[in-house]
Amino acid sequence: MVGIDYFKRAIELSYQALAQGNDGFASVLAGPDGTILLEATNTAKTDGDITAHDAINLARAACKAYSPNFLAGCTLYATMEPCIMCMGAIYWAGIGHVKYAISEEEYSAMRGGGGLDLHSAEFAARCPRPLAVQGPCAEAREETLALIKAHIRAKTKAAP
Repeated sequence: MVGIDYFKRAIELSYQALAQGNDGFASVLAGPDGTILLEATNTAKTDGDITAHDAINLARAACKAYSPNFLAGCTLYATMEPCIMCMGAIYWAGIGHVKYAISEEEYSAMRGGGGLDLHSAEFAARCPRPLAVQGPCAEAREETLALIKAHIRAKTKAAP
């Protein structure tokens, strides 16, 4: 598989999350050999847990299934730039690489503000062990923008 394939899978999962009433975000974890090891979606609404972001759900599963030494060679592919809370979970799980399609800034601009100003690369730069962050990734931009627009429409319809 190549990078775009991981993002395409994360986008498919994001649409599934939307269909289940959750926020439309998802992540996949690729092993050092390129095999998809784990997949996770945002389940905040269905779990009744605002911390159930896709990257946190994935990091929780990853640290139960694999050693930190193994996870250091793995890559988390996310439709959305992981928030600072998610980056903490990624770091503590030991995942060594993060790639995301759309930045928090771009998402925040599309939804009219309200995002966090601490980005994943800033978090990674302060970590005592290597944590590589790459994004936004242009190869997945257009498909992810369509997903984000669907996500914003779904949130607007669900607003009281």
